[in-house]
Amino acid sequence: MLSISILLCAAVHGEPKAFHEYDVKAAFLLNLPEFVTWSEEASPSQQFNLCILEDNPFGVRLRNLEGQPVKGRPLQVKSMKQDDDLLGCSLIFISQRTSARFSTITKSLPLSGALTVGESRAFVKAGGVIGLVVRENKVHLEVSIRAAEKAGLSVAGDLLELATVVEASGEVSR
Repeated sequence: MLSISILLCAAVHGEPKAFHEYDVKAAFLLNLPEFVTWSEEASPSQQFNLCILEDNPFGVRLRNLEGQPVKGRPLQVKSMKQDDDLLGCSLIFISQRTSARFSTITKSLPLSGALTVGESRAFVKAGGVIGLVVRENKVHLEVSIRAAEKAGLSVAGDLLELATVVEASGEVSR
């Protein structure tokens, strides 16, 4: 179905292959943009800028993928601080540690046009677009359609079928 599900369901000699959590999340970050449409107002740069806000749990995993095509543009990974200008970011990843301050951060950041992806259980309810939440040792997708629309993004139905749709009110639907 989706390249993401193929990666996550890969098997070696009939046994599930063990993946490190951040290998799986890195694969999601590279594949999620294929299921998101940016509005015309979100003028893309020459690169696909994946910005990691403050804490970087990936180590070199994403840096090793720089130059790979994402949405037809070469991937550029940037480590950012809250005060940095995030206007050129196509995707902003906010770690578990930084997510605790996400609602405060969103008030000071112009996130329109950026796909926000976080990993805390409350990330999507706090206004993030996509959450990569670990439950029962598996990475699950949570999506806020309202937050996507507010950022000028549209999430494909194929992705929504795999995700739990969560709205700011906490309402959950499959």
